[in-house]
Amino acid sequence: MFTGQAVGYFPWRTKEGQASYSSIGCIFGVGTETARIAVITIANIICTHLKDQFIHFPRTNEEWKTSATTFERISEGRFRGIVGLVDGVHAPVHQPAYATDENDVYRNYKSFCSINRMAVANAQKMLVYMEAKWPGSVNDKRVVKNSDLTDCSFIRDS
Repeated sequence: MFTGQAVGYFPWRTKEGQASYSSIGCIFGVGTETARIAVITIANIICTHLKDQFIHFPRTNEEWKTSATTFERISEGRFRGIVGLVDGVHAPVHQPAYATDENDVYRNYKSFCSINRMAVANAQKMLVYMEAKWPGSVNDKRVVKNSDLTDCSFIRDS
């Protein structure tokens, strides 16, 4: 298990600007690999134990109604019945050691290696759904089609 100091590495890595593992190591006086392992472990703990508590679609009719009316209010009536906005982003990753430029499924349409992440946020800018498992070469439509959102009739391509 990690010390309280190790838990402090995570915000440095995940905040806007993303500090490198070597920078975190210098700041906290630990090795780069120690910082990397701590951040990955803490991210896994958060995803495993806290995700369902904080990242979820509305669970009751009242929560659905609140989300929809909030979107309608902030959009001045232009968006009715909306409970979440979907967006995708390519998160850069290092090219896997086994891959070459010709067979690298992680190489996206912009020619860099990435993971295709998709998220849905509610009107309060809180995540209600997140998925980050597809290689960069997979297009957004396939990510949505193969997600847990496939049963949502309200998903439309923009």
